[in-house]
Amino acid sequence: MEVLVFFLGYLVATLWEHYQHKHILHANNTTVKKWQNSSFWVHQVLYRGGYYAHHVVHHKLTFQTEYTIQFDSKEEQEKLDRFLIKKFGKTDREQAYGLTINTIYEYIMFLLPAFFLLPILAFYLDFFQLLIFALPLTFPLLLSKYIHPVLHEKLEEKSWVYNNWYVRLIYETHYIHHQDDSKNFNLLWGGDWLLGTYKRNK
Repeated sequence: MEVLVFFLGYLVATLWEHYQHKHILHANNTTVKKWQNSSFWVHQVLYRGGYYAHHVVHHKLTFQTEYTIQFDSKEEQEKLDRFLIKKFGKTDREQAYGLTINTIYEYIMFLLPAFFLLPILAFYLDFFQLLIFALPLTFPLLLSKYIHPVLHEKLEEKSWVYNNWYVRLIYETHYIHHQDDSKNFNLLWGGDWLLGTYKRNK
């Protein structure tokens, strides 16, 4: 039973990571325009803290010349800071310009399935089984916060903690994601394969 519970939690986690990465962080033009024109604060958070911070800042305005170099110079970083302050009133330094997550809204977005599912499952699972289900729900958050920054560095310079088979696997798929942001949305393996967006180097 515990193995099944863990598998179901993992499935929810990888599918939710795929959904929010594809449909929020890389939202389509129609959705983005809706968010921009909306006064609803949730739409503003999704636009600024989700789409703009990730799709625009992380994918378009940083790492422009090389995958492992976020800024070519201090002046380039300061120029982006001035632009973001003028446009939004603050920089993205807290999130290292999309490399990690630090805001309460990001934590809520990653853990949203837990808020909905755990109270319901508490009627059907015992406490230990509930913990087993909840554990994999934290994986996408942990990967985005702690491993994603490493995916933009040179792995050969890292210890085995980071330079291991799994990180090397998602290093390759994440590199491809930056070449084609319609592919490889997952850091937690599985969702891309199940939903047909997995792509690997030939």
